[in-house]
Amino acid sequence: LKPNRSNFQPTLDKLMKNLKYYVKEGAYSDLVKLEEALDNIESSELSNMFKRTKYLTPTRSHPSVFNKPPFETITSLMLAPLDKIGDMLRRWP
Repeated sequence: LKPNRSNFQPTLDKLMKNLKYYVKEGAYSDLVKLEEALDNIESSELSNMFKRTKYLTPTRSHPSVFNKPPFETITSLMLAPLDKIGDMLRRWP
């Protein structure tokens, strides 16, 4: 779907509406249920694991790289530091 097509904006609006619903559902329903099921130690451990995972994940989309195992893991590990440096340079005056 090309941006210059007449149905582009309505399609994008519909996709965003659906995405917002699922993000809200996850944040306000699923995560609440998960927190209720975990004790404080488990919750803290999972939170720390998630934070560590974020350091190994690229921050930008790279549609032209491999997206099938095992190469997706290798390329992600190589691209993540480059993305992080790029993000720092974008914020730098």
